[in-house]
Order: sequence, then structure tokens, then C-alpha cells
Amino acid sequence: MYIYSASQALYPSIYLNLKERSDKERSFRYVQAIVAEAQRIAHKRKPRLPVYAYTKIEYDPRNYNCSFYDPQDLCTTIVLPYRMGVDGIILWSSSNGMTYRCKILTNFLEEKLGPFLKDVVDGKYGERDSDYNDKKMWDYDEVCGPYISNITHYGSSFFICNDDTTTTARPGP
Repeated sequence: MYIYSASQALYPSIYLNLKERSDKERSFRYVQAIVAEAQRIAHKRKPRLPVYAYTKIEYDPRNYNCSFYDPQDLCTTIVLPYRMGVDGIILWSSSNGMTYRCKILTNFLEEKLGPFLKDVVDGKYGERDSDYNDKKMWDYDEVCGPYISNITHYGSSFFICNDDTTTTARPGP
């Protein structure tokens, strides 16, 4: 209880990996469960503890230079926590292979992920639920289904490194 009492915020981890790519519903339920538990614990404290979810935008940056999350997993790890009322997300990655990845990552962040995040915060992917309800079950089709085509509008190569910035990169998965 000492660590809990001394905590200023909660930082749940909602990372996804390459093995989970094929089961979008399972990934969605996993992230929902982690965020819901963090929110439940946060609301037990008065005043409520802020919740900042650790996530990433690449499946395996240590082994692949270009393995960015696909639209479904970006929705699951960014839109869902936002809609569930987290106070913020912390994007995390690896410095491994940065000589190869720096230009790719910069392009992805500036041209594609940045505008997407702005649209999330601006409410284009649904409103943030500030009223905590630990019994509410979010539905993948409701949260992500209508928006997947919107996410891809940031560019046809949003999740695939195939432009001039990747000519020196090692191949991804």
C-alpha cells in the first residue's frame, strides 16, 4: 500500500505485439481491461489519480525498422483509451536501429500520426468519456468500426514504409 499511497498517477501498459495482430477483438478487450482496471483504481483515490497509458506505434522496432501499428491497432491503443477517459498516452519505442529508422519515424510522426492524434483530441473519433463507469463494456465495432476508413485517409502508405524515406531501411515483417 505504500507505493499506491505515494503514487501521483497510474501508468498502465497497453503494448501490442506482432502475435496479436490477427485477433483484433482480443487486442481490443485486452486494452479495454487494462484501462478499465487503471481507471477503477484511480477513482478509489480522492482526488482521483490521473491515468497515462504507455503504448507504442510499432509492433517490434527492435527487429523490424518499419512495423507500424495498423489502423485497427492504432484505434485500439489510442482512440479507445481516449474514449475511456485516460488523461493521456505516452508513446514509447526503442532506440535500436535509429540510424535506419530516424527518417522513417520522423516522417511517420509528422505526416501521419500527428494529424491523426490531433483529430482524436478534436473529437473526430468520438467524445472522451469523463464519467467513469467500471461496468461499461465498449464494443470494437462501435469504437473503431466506423473510423477505420478515416484513419487510412492520412495516406495510403500510412502503415507501410514504401516511399523514398525507406530506401536504406532493412525490410519489415
